[in-house]
Amino acid sequence: MKKFDGRWLTLDIIKAVGIILIVIEHIVVWWFIDLDYGTDNPFFNKNFFFVFLNSIIVFTALVPAAAGASLRFYLMPVLDDNKRTAVKSIYHKRIIVRAFILASLGYLLNYLAFGVEDVFAWDVLQFLALCFVVAVVIIRWGSILMLAVIGALNLILAPYLREILGNYQSRYWMIMLFGNQSGDHFWPFFPWFSIFVFGFLIGNYYLYFRSKNKLLHMHALFFLVGMFFLGLAVLNNKVFVDIDQTNFWGPNIFQPSTLTIIGGFGLALLVITLVNAGFSGIKKFRKYGIISSFSKGVLWIFIFHTIVGYNLLLLLKNSVLYSLYALFFVIVFMLIFCYLIGIVCVWLKENGVKVNF
Repeated sequence: MKKFDGRWLTLDIIKAVGIILIVIEHIVVWWFIDLDYGTDNPFFNKNFFFVFLNSIIVFTALVPAAAGASLRFYLMPVLDDNKRTAVKSIYHKRIIVRAFILASLGYLLNYLAFGVEDVFAWDVLQFLALCFVVAVVIIRWGSILMLAVIGALNLILAPYLREILGNYQSRYWMIMLFGNQSGDHFWPFFPWFSIFVFGFLIGNYYLYFRSKNKLLHMHALFFLVGMFFLGLAVLNNKVFVDIDQTNFWGPNIFQPSTLTIIGGFGLALLVITLVNAGFSGIKKFRKYGIISSFSKGVLWIFIFHTIVGYNLLLLLKNSVLYSLYALFFVIVFMLIFCYLIGIVCVWLKENGVKVNF
């Protein structure tokens, strides 16, 4: 079997579809949500958003999982026991430096998109930076098994720790770890680190089964475990997230139940199995095609889409009275804009400029 070059086509598809759905999701939500975290807009349709969000949430939540898998692929050289400790240390230090840069980009993004009052809002880039650091520390002085155990504990203990420490929810460390009730901070470490670890383990199992040339066995395992996890959520009626019109980005979405996330794991495993089996005959995607451009430019697409998209919608909402034609125009415009960003990222990478983390 051909030596693994660090790119898993299934992961590229998940990244590309995930970021496309995130762009569409953000634009639609920003269009209808007037306040920072809720709305009194008479045009807001709760039933529409229930279907809309629950239809795309698995792919959008898989983007942090994709980051975990990417970390596993990046660490391939240092997880080989034959590598010297000094070499491992260099890799780990690189990740910590990149995590610091990623968090800094997150705060800069807050300022450019939402203004000075939201500079220190906790969001996905800061969350991923924290995940990278914690995961590297665990692997450096522990093992992948320890990372898996801590990821499971992160998911299981999240609601209990949140309740125990509820009196401290105004503290920034509490916001980072558990979120808050107001809906103006996102992606708390508990329980979402479990999704990052989930992605890391997916990448780890993919490398294992690929090295044994037994991807069919991986498909069978992922399918059975996925059905089991999803079944647990279905039997307990925990598959879907509810929508709170007055606190849209609040705990209903960012502090879901443990079984809801387990159900998400199950559905994600089924998606990964179907995508990996369905595209097994494809060796690579077109250099400047949609999948390559959106997957390789995912970070910068997210950053520039948020800055440009949010400010563009503010401008239009002040001059166009919730016209669906205007909303459709913005979606199309932003998808083309993001595609061009992805093309630039691919071109830069082809010319030796590193654009990803």
